Amino acid sequence: MFGKNAISINWRDFIRGMASSPEINDGGFSPESSRLNLISERGKLNIEGMETSKSTGLEDAIIASCEDPTYTGKDRVFLDDTGNFYSYNGTALTKEDTASGDLFTRGTTDFVAWYNTTDGLQFYATTKAGANGDIVQWNKTSTLVENWWSAAGELNQGALSALTAWRPLLVFETYLYIGDKNNLHRVRSDGTTVDNSILSLDYNKTISALGIDPSSGMMLIGMTTGVDYSASRNGKSFIGVYDGYSNKLRKIVEVNGLITAFKTVDGNVFVFYGNKIGIWTGSSIKFLREMDFDIGTANYLVYPHRVESIDNTLYFCGNLDEIWAYGEIVSSQGKVFYKVVDVNGDTLASIMNVGGNNLGFSYLHSTSKYFSILNVTSSSGVTSGASYFYSRRYSFDRPIMIRGIRMFFGSTITTGSAEIGQVSIIDDGGTTTLIKTITQDASVTQKVVDTEDIGIKTSIFQLKYLMEHSLSGVEKILIYYDVAE
Repeated sequence: MFGKNAISINWRDFIRGMASSPEINDGGFSPESSRLNLISERGKLNIEGMETSKSTGLEDAIIASCEDPTYTGKDRVFLDDTGNFYSYNGTALTKEDTASGDLFTRGTTDFVAWYNTTDGLQFYATTKAGANGDIVQWNKTSTLVENWWSAAGELNQGALSALTAWRPLLVFETYLYIGDKNNLHRVRSDGTTVDNSILSLDYNKTISALGIDPSSGMMLIGMTTGVDYSASRNGKSFIGVYDGYSNKLRKIVEVNGLITAFKTVDGNVFVFYGNKIGIWTGSSIKFLREMDFDIGTANYLVYPHRVESIDNTLYFCGNLDEIWAYGEIVSSQGKVFYKVVDVNGDTLASIMNVGGNNLGFSYLHSTSKYFSILNVTSSSGVTSGASYFYSRRYSFDRPIMIRGIRMFFGSTITTGSAEIGQVSIIDDGGTTTLIKTITQDASVTQKVVDTEDIGIKTSIFQLKYLMEHSLSGVEKILIYYDVAE
């Protein structure tokens, strides 16, 4: 028996993205939802696509990567946590070279491609925090210059400051810029001329991030007072606007939270500060959302290699083990948040765009290290996935009796024996009741699946749907109820 009243969960909810919390109606579904694909069939709820492991040959977690601008059969280059350099051709990793020691670390190390007229295209990585800070030059194959910044036969500069947790790099107007505690250095396009401390800030300031504002054509410099590696201290933070050649900033704006990364997508500069994400307006940060972690642990913070974009969608590590998306499902709705990857408590070291709508991500599981890719636009071929959809929590002034659930699937469930998904109800006491395990029928195809005579009495409920198969995508879910007498 179905009830007289019904709540519909449908495309209007899916395109609104995830709410700030299960109780708030500023999104279409709960942020407890994860591994969702909302763009393979827009307006429908689908399972995350297949994650494909590309870990063969990987010796440690990838902490940084950058695109190969010349493309000589290598889509991207990678650097792992113990100093191994790799190329990736869209199919497999190839280890190209290894540093002589443990020179790099996640968060401090940055990695960019830069062309200069002396050396041509090379790749540059800053070393980990501590004494004898340097910049490593790599030619993409078997030649490493581990002291390119300091060596007498190279740039012959003094060691980078030991009193900083970050050594960001930026290519801006053909020059290479290096953030070094309170100083910004510039290497000119000839690859040999250094403007050491072209910009010097107050000594109590530390450069934490570098970026570019496309609307003004200026450089953005994230700064904090002191060394605040975990974003938990009470020091002040700033964004400076800089032209790249003057001895002072064009403008400086105080902000709330350690600036860890700038990322430009679709003409907007996204700013990651502390555990928040916002958009740079030219004079301040417009707050967008708080991420799912508390400040105080550096591993959670969003550094440049834990944020990426594919087309006009931003992808970033919204938690230690989750990748979030911020993009348009439909143009009329604007950009919304949803979670696309969950590595189940493991630590995401970096994410990257590896081409072909594929999002790459590297993570640590116990003593094992992995590199996988995910096609963000496809759900086909999944037969043993685990995507979770949690609706908002629906609240009533009087108790109700949930009578039935009707699910409309996006694709016809073909005949067979596979388990497709599980539907549950969470009541006002927090009890989760499994309502139905949906499986293929051996002889009949299905487009609509009904469950009647449920009989759960509650004043608050939430629907939970575990998707396990590419056939589990839905167009609409109806929950039928009566007011309890």
